[in-house]
Amino acid sequence: MAATPHSLDLDIVSICFGFSLGFCVLTGSKAARQTFAIYRRTHSLRNLYMWMIWTEVIVNLVIAILSWLFIRGDIRGSFGLFFSFSKIVTI
Repeated sequence: MAATPHSLDLDIVSICFGFSLGFCVLTGSKAARQTFAIYRRTHSLRNLYMWMIWTEVIVNLVIAILSWLFIRGDIRGSFGLFFSFSKIVTI
């Protein structure tokens, strides 16, 4: 049986999760500005740099959400969960 996190643990995790979401918004806005600049310059969305940036933003958001759900106890720890974490990180 898994141990339930204490109130202080959840408070600390909530602060870290808030920072992660805040930086995700800031990074997403910077990526959007760069995407629009690339599109204005080339009139194409076929740019490797742009796809790498957006993939990284999405992957980090997915990892943050899965980690938050795991800490809260909404997702049980399993081999599949931890394997998906390791595969998502390698994308």
